Amino acid sequence: MLEAEIAFTDSLTEVTKFAELMIKSTVEMLVENKNNEGSNLIDTVDKSIKDQMTSRWEMLLSKENWDSITYTEAIEILQKNVQDGKVKFTYSPVWGDSLKSEHEKWLAGEYFKGPVFVTDYPLEEKAFYMKINEDKKTVACFDLLVPDIGELIGGSLREHDLQKLTDEMIRRSMDPKSLEWYLDLRRNGSMPHGGFGMGFERLLLYLSHGENIKDVIPFPRNVNNCIC
Repeated sequence: MLEAEIAFTDSLTEVTKFAELMIKSTVEMLVENKNNEGSNLIDTVDKSIKDQMTSRWEMLLSKENWDSITYTEAIEILQKNVQDGKVKFTYSPVWGDSLKSEHEKWLAGEYFKGPVFVTDYPLEEKAFYMKINEDKKTVACFDLLVPDIGELIGGSLREHDLQKLTDEMIRRSMDPKSLEWYLDLRRNGSMPHGGFGMGFERLLLYLSHGENIKDVIPFPRNVNNCIC
């Protein structure tokens, strides 16, 4: 995972825009062939997928601002298209349930035909440390969905208020004592902040149009063995 945290922000949009520009910067280096990175990929991949690979790069850069919808809007879009007979899913899209991979891939690949941020997921579906929205039902979080693979990034604003964080842990029947080290990050001084985790190998797989994530793992690893 590539982990990023942004200090002094209370805007989820600032975090999503940072994630967008981060990926675009990487893709621009490929398109502009900085340090021969683009030509290296083009010359080494199977010729049958070269055009598909470069089309992905172009797609990621085609919009000035990537699309963004709320989780609630995503569920409404999915439900409407199911009702209209335009798509069938193995799992029915229901508000309160997590989006399944088939939902994510359809939203990005078929509906938006490009990257899309889905924000403000249900409180009960997300981690205790995410900042709760004013509606008390959702949290200030996001997933970045891209065509073909679905979720690439997951992130949120973090709850920086010690009391609110502790109260949420108790509400979830968690033991605050077991996470004193985490609470100390607030107790000893904090600030509004947000961040995300990106599947680094997923990004490599996507940009190189690979078939198996094993092909882009930089070093071998398995259970009880992670030498680096």
